[in-house]
Amino acid sequence: MEVTAGVVSLYVLNAVLAETSRDFMAVTVVGPLNVGFALALFLLATTVGATQWHARYARTAPVPLDGPTGPAVQQQEPRR
Repeated sequence: MEVTAGVVSLYVLNAVLAETSRDFMAVTVVGPLNVGFALALFLLATTVGATQWHARYARTAPVPLDGPTGPAVQQQEPRR
C-alpha cells in the first residue's frame, strides 16, 4: 500500500507542477532534458520498480491453501 501511495503521489505532483509551474518545468537540466521530462522519466522508473517489486512479492508470498474461504467461493458449483 505504501508503494502505491508513493507512485500515485509522484504522479499527482508531476501533474500539479505541470499545470501550475510551467516555467519551472521548462528549466533545462542537461541538453534537451528539462525538469518536466526528467520528472516524467523518474515517474516511469518508479512505476516499473513498483511493478517489479509487487511481482516478486506475489511470487514469494505464502498463500494459505487450507484457510477459510469466503461465501462466494464456497457456493460455486464445480465445472462440468
